[in-house]
Amino acid sequence: MQRLFRMAVVSALGAMALFSQAMDGNLVGQVRDSSGAVLSGASLELENTATGIKTAVKADESGQYRFNNLPPGPYLLTTTQSGFTATRLNLLIEANRQATVNVQLEIGSVQTTVEVREAAAAIDTTTANLSN
Repeated sequence: MQRLFRMAVVSALGAMALFSQAMDGNLVGQVRDSSGAVLSGASLELENTATGIKTAVKADESGQYRFNNLPPGPYLLTTTQSGFTATRLNLLIEANRQATVNVQLEIGSVQTTVEVREAAAAIDTTTANLSN
């Protein structure tokens, strides 16, 4: 009787192992600038365009990044670092697969903001009065 019970348990565990396929995917890659130099600390945002869910990571000191456990579907990858920007559309993440997307950042638009504030006049030129 115990032998039959052991065989049933082993069969059940074996069947469970067969059905335990991964239902998610991964995205990995490296971030470089236009000259090919590694960019560490770049910010990467991955958006599932079907659901709108966003995930963010930072590239490590060797420019490597990794997004784990992504539901299958279409994605938009946006990579930024001071002065650089890149966008990749229509990335397809498949179940039980690892996609590799190496990113090359191009110089983005430079924005300068000048703020002018009105200040009180240091010298009153409208009168001839002297004062301290």
